Formats: sequence, C-alpha cells, structure tokens
Amino acid sequence: SSAHANDWVKKFETKEYFLVPLFGGIGYSTLEILWRGYTHWTMALTGGIGLLVLYIVAGLTQWGFWKKCFNSCLCLTCLELMVGTVVNLYMNWHVWDYSDQPGNLFGQICPLYTVFWFFLCLLLVPVCSWIRLFLYPPRKPLPACPDKIT
Repeated sequence: SSAHANDWVKKFETKEYFLVPLFGGIGYSTLEILWRGYTHWTMALTGGIGLLVLYIVAGLTQWGFWKKCFNSCLCLTCLELMVGTVVNLYMNWHVWDYSDQPGNLFGQICPLYTVFWFFLCLLLVPVCSWIRLFLYPPRKPLPACPDKIT
C-alpha cells in the first residue's frame, strides 16, 4: 500500500545514504580491479549508486527473492546504460566498450553483462539485508508493565 511505502521511506535515514553508497563504491571498484585489473573513478560513483538502488529494491518486503534479483539486475543494466551514455558516448572517456559483444546497445550494455549483473544480485540482495540488519539491529522487547502497582 502507499501508506506502507511512505512509512518505509521515512525510516530511510541519512546514515544509509552515506554508508550504502560508500560500501558500493569501494566494493564495485575492488571487483572491477580484480576483474579487469583497473577501474575509473566514475565506476566508484556508479557502484555506490548501484548498491543504493539494490538496497532499496532489497527492502521491498512484498517482493520475493527472485523478483528482487531480477529487478535489481534490470536496474543495474539501466544504470550502466545511463552512465555509459554520459562517460563513454558524450564525454568520450572510453571507460568500457561492449561493441564486440553480441546484442550490445551502443556498446554500453549487452546481454552477457546483464547475466553477470543477475548473478551478482544473487549475492548482493542478501548482502543488502545484512547491511540493513547491521544498521538497524533488532531490539529486544521491553518487559510487560503490570497494570497495577501493589
């Protein structure tokens, strides 16, 4: 319901807007260095935004695990297209180029990397839940108060 969604957004605190993108930027930059041997500063920003989007999607309690992973994968692919359009096509920084991959769109996204994003989301959706538990550990209920003090 709309009221439930608004309650959830109100609970989204400033520390999440700082910590989640920080984890995402560091994590994605590290992953890219391990995968390609180098990274670009724009990938740290993109990784931060990407993890924040996944964090929000993972918090949608009405969605099951597979739906969260699939939609997160689509969000990452859209983010990759948007960032690639700016940094590669408009700015000509040549951060990546999938032109040699089958089914690519403008050399910025391709089915192969969309599948990679899906497998990454299989890991990251639970990680986002763990981050949420770290930021908001469950509280023990207070003991019941007696109705009357004798």
